[in-house]
Amino acid sequence: TADCEVLIGGIAIDTKTQTNMSERLIAEVLPEPDLSGLVARVRNGSGVAQGNPESPNRFYVFVDPQCGFCSRTFDLYQRMLDNGADLYVNWIVVGTLGPSSENQASAILAQSENRMLILASLLNKTQIPGSPDDVATGQVALARNMELFRSMGFGGVPATVQSNYGRVSISTGMPKEEFLTNSLKPPVENQAAR
Repeated sequence: TADCEVLIGGIAIDTKTQTNMSERLIAEVLPEPDLSGLVARVRNGSGVAQGNPESPNRFYVFVDPQCGFCSRTFDLYQRMLDNGADLYVNWIVVGTLGPSSENQASAILAQSENRMLILASLLNKTQIPGSPDDVATGQVALARNMELFRSMGFGGVPATVQSNYGRVSISTGMPKEEFLTNSLKPPVENQAAR
């Protein structure tokens, strides 16, 4: 602007505080979207669950067995769980990176036991090939997961729907550990941290 107080480059930035004014202005003008229906939808995804099923911090993470960022995201959540974080994660397995990843995802979903071990092994680049029978059995669950993934508008993995103390949000890409840690805090405590 002429007074050099605001720089507009797609977003409005306060030049004194270097803060994004667009987010605040948009929040003041637009109502919060109602994302509560998303949680009900992702609960139907087939995958592997871990953590505290009673936790107010619930993460539904779409992952591809061959995705490097999914592997790093998996490791991040594992560290948090190992350090005692109160959270629940449902790893919803999809096959977005081609026929090989589709086959591996189907093989994981076909298993009634050891899904977590198989998913962890694949995400950590240990090959556990599924038999043709496993692949065929898991294809129905994979097709449902892929439909859910696409219907939510996701195009890449990892993609997350999270519900923390009733606040629902969506994100794509690998989350930052600081963001995840802050999202585990109750709303009042989280507001104070901002």
